[in-house]
Amino acid sequence: MKKQYGRLLAGSLIAMGMVATLRVGDWLVVNQKPVRSDAIIVLGGGPIERIREGVSLYKRGYAPWIIVSGGAPGLPFETQAEVMSQQAMEMGVPQSAILLENHSWTTYQNALYTERIMKARRFTSALVVSSNFHMRRVSLVFSLVYRKSGIRLRFISSPDPQFHPAHWWSTPSSRYLLASELFLIPINIVQGFFHTTPHVGGDFT
Repeated sequence: MKKQYGRLLAGSLIAMGMVATLRVGDWLVVNQKPVRSDAIIVLGGGPIERIREGVSLYKRGYAPWIIVSGGAPGLPFETQAEVMSQQAMEMGVPQSAILLENHSWTTYQNALYTERIMKARRFTSALVVSSNFHMRRVSLVFSLVYRKSGIRLRFISSPDPQFHPAHWWSTPSSRYLLASELFLIPINIVQGFFHTTPHVGGDFT
């Protein structure tokens, strides 16, 4: 009888482990319901779907400002923020509604430098937009960096053609993105928790 219970327990643990492994792609995705806010923060380093989502939120009246964040190279001689700014204007957003954050090279720095802009403008709330696979890390890092700011954040996921949350194992790009996020999440959490000095280089998403 004890052996039967032991086998049943072992089988149950294996099954739960398999389910957890299969669902880890869904765990990476954080997608909250948007609410009226002071600004929309769009993170650079991903496909055009990120800025499309930010522009969609802007046009639907969720915020009067878009902060585009990314100092890492985009096109030649332009930062990611500058590229996204141009894309947003081509989609109908007036230049006067766009704020550029041109210095960040990492997700941690996205949070650090956008918080400075938010405080300088006396904004008290923001919708933070990035790719679906990136959002768990974004939500953890931004929540830590902004934790004493009094600024309310909500996290909005944009689809990424390279990542399939429900079946992340099915393509090399999905597998790579998942592995990269699981590697970077604890590193960024430590940075956010201790508010370490930003560095140049490293994580470009």
